[in-house]
Amino acid sequence: MADGAEDGGGTAGESRGTARAEPRPGATATCQISSLRPDEDAEAVRRFLDAYLREHLRWWSAAMGTAWDDVQIAEHLVWHDLVETDWRELKRQAGQERAFVRVARDASGAPLGVVWAEEGRDRFLRVRTGVLSWVYVAPEARGQGVGGLLMEAADAWMAQRRVAMREVFVTGANAAAVALYASRGYRVVDQRMLGAAPMGALPPHDGMVQPAEPPRGADGPAKPGTAGG
Repeated sequence: MADGAEDGGGTAGESRGTARAEPRPGATATCQISSLRPDEDAEAVRRFLDAYLREHLRWWSAAMGTAWDDVQIAEHLVWHDLVETDWRELKRQAGQERAFVRVARDASGAPLGVVWAEEGRDRFLRVRTGVLSWVYVAPEARGQGVGGLLMEAADAWMAQRRVAMREVFVTGANAAAVALYASRGYRVVDQRMLGAAPMGALPPHDGMVQPAEPPRGADGPAKPGTAGG
């Protein structure tokens, strides 16, 4: 995963434990940054992942020349178990020393957004790199500086890890995320470019690698067409 941040602004305290900051002018709520609570946060974070993937699959499929509709995207999410796969990986990363997963919460503790960063090593420069894997802010919390708070928490963690540089991959169509990252000092260096196949657009899902076994629902294997909208 990569982009998903939708706003900026705000300040953050310590990157470990809980940080609390008042919103900047124009914001409407106090936000706290704390560790992922898998049992309590599962429903909200799965919802964040679902929304993120639906939006990006729409952008990516359009670039591929197919422009999937909502039903096709829902089928794809279920058939490939994408939300659960990312949720399992996020929980696993939350317990790793070289990863940073934090959740922004409102005064009641309800999740407003999430950030996931990792420590890696650049393939060519061979330097320690802070990789911003995912930032997401719930639609109802956007415009309040939540994205900026999450970014600052990740930056503080990266500073503790003494990384030589930071890296993020962002979808060009996500203008809000591009603007947020630029405001945090990120600059475009490489660009991923997608295009339709030379023979023209294929039917939806044609040529797609299918999973070895579709995810199983309560009544057996989930089938394309059974996902909700």
